[in-house]
Amino acid sequence: TTFYIEVPQKIVDPKPISEAIKEVKKPKVDEKLDCSAYTAFIVDDNNLNIKVAKRLLEQYKFKVESVTNGKDCIYKVKEGMQYDIIFMDIQMPNMNGYDAARAIRAMDCDYCKRVPIIAMTANAFAEDIQAAKTVGMNGHIAKPLELNVLAKTLDKWLCKK
Repeated sequence: TTFYIEVPQKIVDPKPISEAIKEVKKPKVDEKLDCSAYTAFIVDDNNLNIKVAKRLLEQYKFKVESVTNGKDCIYKVKEGMQYDIIFMDIQMPNMNGYDAARAIRAMDCDYCKRVPIIAMTANAFAEDIQAAKTVGMNGHIAKPLELNVLAKTLDKWLCKK
């Protein structure tokens, strides 16, 4: 059996779709937010995710460092590296983001208790957000990253310093 349906539609704009897509404006970076004094630390096992996050953060003039697993993150922090904000993936080899955040919070230093750690993951269900809070993360950003969500997060965790 074959069914056909006709849906009457008005032509709103006679331009071809390819031209209309070119005209869609990309979200603008908040001109007021200058983070050139800050260093962000991206912890993610996927180099493409690191590249995307880095490009978004560089729009705010961040200095950006990255590692590809939780163990390397812990090593950097133990060595005395201090970042203004840490963006932590959850599912990584060697040590996942939950364990890495838990380990940072357990370290005996003031910095380790106060540095904002933001889960940056595709795991975006309510239980994932709660799990991030439970291990000491301060916030949660779902992938794919959206510039407006990133801007709100930066405003919340860095502008209150």
